[in-house]
Order: sequence, then C-alpha cells, then structure tokens
Amino acid sequence: MNQAIFPGLKARCEELMARHPDRRELFAGYVRRQVEENAFLENGVVCAVMAMRRKSAADGA
Repeated sequence: MNQAIFPGLKARCEELMARHPDRRELFAGYVRRQVEENAFLENGVVCAVMAMRRKSAADGA
C-alpha cells in the first residue's frame, strides 16, 4: 500500500463518514476497494519490458 497516500485517504474518508452518516457505506466501500486494488497492483501484476526496433532497409525490408 502506498504508505504516503493511504493513511490520509483513509482519515479523510473517516471524517466524511462522521459528517455524512447516511453515506458511510459509500466511503467505507471506497476504502475497501482501494485496499483491494493496491493489493492487486503490488502482488498480482508482473512488469515486463519489451524492446522493439524498426525494420530498416538494411534488414531486407
């Protein structure tokens, strides 16, 4: 989890839950989705780099 951003995001959502109790589940759901999305990005994604080169006349194009 991005330790620099998530604590502030969670705290702000908690403030909004207190201010708008009728929308508590909306904010709680947002926090849950952020946790899930970040877990996926940290654990479920494999990065790869592909190097490509243009075919030139010297290559027989």
